[in-house]
Amino acid sequence: MSTNALFLLSNFVESGVVAASTETPTAPATNVQNSQRSQFWRSDFGGSSYVDITLPAAREATHVAIIDTNDTVKGTIQVEAWDDALDGSTQTVDTTVSPNLYVDPNEVAIPFGEGAFGSGPFGAVESSALINGRNITLIALPADVTSQFFRITFADDDTSWQQAGVIYLANAEQFAVNIGYGWQASRIERSAFRESLGGQRYVQQRDGRLVLDGTFEFMTDTERTRTLITLQRFGEFRPLLFSIIPQTTDEGLTATVYGTLRGPSMTAHNFNLNRLQFQAVEEL
Repeated sequence: MSTNALFLLSNFVESGVVAASTETPTAPATNVQNSQRSQFWRSDFGGSSYVDITLPAAREATHVAIIDTNDTVKGTIQVEAWDDALDGSTQTVDTTVSPNLYVDPNEVAIPFGEGAFGSGPFGAVESSALINGRNITLIALPADVTSQFFRITFADDDTSWQQAGVIYLANAEQFAVNIGYGWQASRIERSAFRESLGGQRYVQQRDGRLVLDGTFEFMTDTERTRTLITLQRFGEFRPLLFSIIPQTTDEGLTATVYGTLRGPSMTAHNFNLNRLQFQAVEEL
């Protein structure tokens, strides 16, 4: 698999049958099929649990993405796949990774990952100093896999339960020539500010939106056609996953976004030479 920037478009999980080893009544496993990342699945109490995904038919996939897990840096995520049945005899994938979490050692720890269900934003007391509750772990499968049955196992001795907002299973879309230099990362501020008569500012803090702004300078005519069809299907309303640096590192995490496209435009310079400009704006 190329290390070029990639898009994950159609999420095969959305059309599958999803079940979990455990779930809470208010956060069932089927929530991982919901494109709204805030509609998460949460397990019952325990240090390990899994989500099973049965697709209508075998599909070729290159990547799994876990959006907003509550795992800490001590946790693991295991991806397994089979051709014949869940936990069957013909296994095609068995890979385990650590969750991709940006941890700031200078930040004050926020409630995340432990404690009684419902206490705090993620039902938690203390954990590592994670930056808000959002994270994306992008898992490249060892080889392009064509399977029907998948299992994602979450394990972490530092948490009392497991959680995921969206589970993405897709075939990555990449271009022969990588995204051009000059791409930008910015944030849309959402915090509410109010200033008193004396000049003091009061802030209601809200998470901002990450925006990745880039250009693919050298797309072929075939890539242009395929991309224009994608833009027609996804528009500016259907979420997708875009990563400039598809790695499980801080660098990759800060250049990966789950969101929608804004203002995409295609320009044909010359024969077999096209430019795509776009923004990917984070969904909260």
